[in-house]
Amino acid sequence: MNTSTGAVTASSRGTTVDTANTTAATVRVTVTLNSKSATKDASAAQIRNQATSITYGTPSVSVTCNDVPASGGSVTSGTANYSQSRTQNYTSGSTSTLAALTSGGTVT
Repeated sequence: MNTSTGAVTASSRGTTVDTANTTAATVRVTVTLNSKSATKDASAAQIRNQATSITYGTPSVSVTCNDVPASGGSVTSGTANYSQSRTQNYTSGSTSTLAALTSGGTVT
């Protein structure tokens, strides 16, 4: 806490999710006037950090066919791979990388 301005600075909660607000600083102020004093405590709260939205990257799809016929017929074997990155966003402004999606996409 800046004793001249009263400004309180708290470090970022980063990717730590909180269930409640936390106390960033507590200050005791004593005012004396005409030989009389009064004391008061004041606390500055830091709002809890929450996971908000997920940002999805561009999907990547690759298809491999092992037996493409030269003329007519059908492909009988092959693979399709799908991957899409995901990023978790937080109210603190921080982000964290989630496991990529590798299923659930539809190839048509």
